[in-house]
Amino acid sequence: MASTSPVKPPRKFNYLFTQRTSPPSCLTQALTFDFIKGQKPVGNAVRDAACYILYSLVRTTPPALLEPFIPAIAVRLVCVATLDPSTTIRRAASAAFQELVGRQSFGVDRVPQGINVLSMMDYHAVGARRGAFEVASQVAAVDGRYREGLVEWCVVRGVGHWEEKGREGAAKVLGKMFLDDRKGIELVLQQLVTKSRMVLIKIAYLPQLDVFRIHGSLLAIGELILTLSEDEISTHEDLYKVYPTLRHSVQDVQYCLQKLPDYAKKSVHASLITNASLQFIKCISSSQLPIADTTLELYIQLIELSFHKSSELIQQTASEALGELSIRQDISSHLSIWFRNLQGKSSFIVHRGWALTFGYIHLSQYDDVLSVLYDSIEREMDIEAKRNAIKSVGLIFSRAQVVKCPSLFD
Repeated sequence: MASTSPVKPPRKFNYLFTQRTSPPSCLTQALTFDFIKGQKPVGNAVRDAACYILYSLVRTTPPALLEPFIPAIAVRLVCVATLDPSTTIRRAASAAFQELVGRQSFGVDRVPQGINVLSMMDYHAVGARRGAFEVASQVAAVDGRYREGLVEWCVVRGVGHWEEKGREGAAKVLGKMFLDDRKGIELVLQQLVTKSRMVLIKIAYLPQLDVFRIHGSLLAIGELILTLSEDEISTHEDLYKVYPTLRHSVQDVQYCLQKLPDYAKKSVHASLITNASLQFIKCISSSQLPIADTTLELYIQLIELSFHKSSELIQQTASEALGELSIRQDISSHLSIWFRNLQGKSSFIVHRGWALTFGYIHLSQYDDVLSVLYDSIEREMDIEAKRNAIKSVGLIFSRAQVVKCPSLFD
């Protein structure tokens, strides 16, 4: 008896790629679905599903139909695999990229530098957040399309991300991507400065997401300035000639910082902005760019105010910023006033901050500083202030070749 089983028709994919709907385009947009609803992030399930749909799509669709979308899919998967906050989603995007290279680039190099990128962006490399950030800067150097996509992702999404580690990582990635190639760095600086200036100057009380963007933008600007300072250029004026818009960008940021103290008293998210501002001061102080005397005094005032905050992170960043500032500017005239913060009736929070910062300040001689620190170690009642003073003494002796040690055991 003859078999009566129906014959399965061949699969057809043309209906998926009509002019009205384009699944690859919709899925690449779904890969960026991430926002905060109340205090909870929303979008992980959507991004995870988009990765696996793309995995299935590139596995079953003929290359001829998918070819126009392959570069965009590859760039977006690289961005997700290296910069997404979720470990599961990063690994899912890495698996989808591996399938894209294996199925759609067989015999023809349709995916830009697919094998090279795949060797960098494997399952284990993107598993750790810090490792994924390192992979992003490495992939950016392989092909210009990946670099352009990663830069856009960091500027548009990364520096304004709801997670603090995500903003810090995006800023670091931006700085590393421009280390070998400065192309486009001025445009990125202008975009970051413009957004920061518009939000910080025109709005008295910032919404939560705007605070995130200001925080990430200031961190990124500082990293980019550090990157530019590594150019082999003799003077800062030559640096301004090579990058004409850099001077205005730095001036705009400094103008924003002038508005910071009044704003910092109002915002419930002031610690984020304060920490990012201190990080910017640290970066520009260690660069070759000039700082006017009035701006230096503004920086010092901002650092002094930071020691009244109870956050250890802010006090640590303020100490490092003042240390970098003391390398390029003699600040010994301020010491007599600063000593009173340890010797007077200041709060224990102020004692902790100044006991820590004296170890980062660079001076020609440390006799007076060591005497004050020894006195603080002996008489301080707060254990953390005592700890910071001991740490500062160790930092001074670690970098000073010859230090005349006051009589500690008299």
